[in-house]
Amino acid sequence: MLFRLANNPFGIKYCHCGASPQPTANTAQEAATGGFLADGCRQSDYGAFDAKTWEIENGQKKVISAEFQRFPNLEEAFRAHALLLHSPRYRPAFAVRDNWKKFAERLGPKTSPLDSEHCGYSTNPSYSAEIMRLVTLYRLDDARAVEWYATGIDPGAGYGLPGAGHGPELQAAADSVRK
Repeated sequence: MLFRLANNPFGIKYCHCGASPQPTANTAQEAATGGFLADGCRQSDYGAFDAKTWEIENGQKKVISAEFQRFPNLEEAFRAHALLLHSPRYRPAFAVRDNWKKFAERLGPKTSPLDSEHCGYSTNPSYSAEIMRLVTLYRLDDARAVEWYATGIDPGAGYGLPGAGHGPELQAAADSVRK
């Protein structure tokens, strides 16, 4: 629902994009980032979207009503999410971005107020494990599988090999999608 009605596929809370971000003096930075501030906030406020969600507080799952950021389109949502992950809060994860398993682990909830290794992207204690399970299940760590999902064409199906069962039209379509 949040994705469809608020263009927010990441569940970015309204507080992360601020109800009233203040303009900064660094207009060159704003121009270079499309109007986004360093914390992932955009000067134009598209409003909040109220939705039920759950959080883990003191080891207990609680259903709450929360304000999520509304975006005018998915491009804005992806840009805000990327900038959010570049903010100081997520530096521990960003530092290991070349290792997707460590990155997922560090996005997990903080284990204590002194925990400087985890970012607290989610309060769900199994968040990191769920991300790892989904990446493994859908083979998102395999570039060939990602290509297959993006194009709908199995890259391991033997294109260009005699007898592979793929005509020139299908190969041309696959080549055009990859460009």
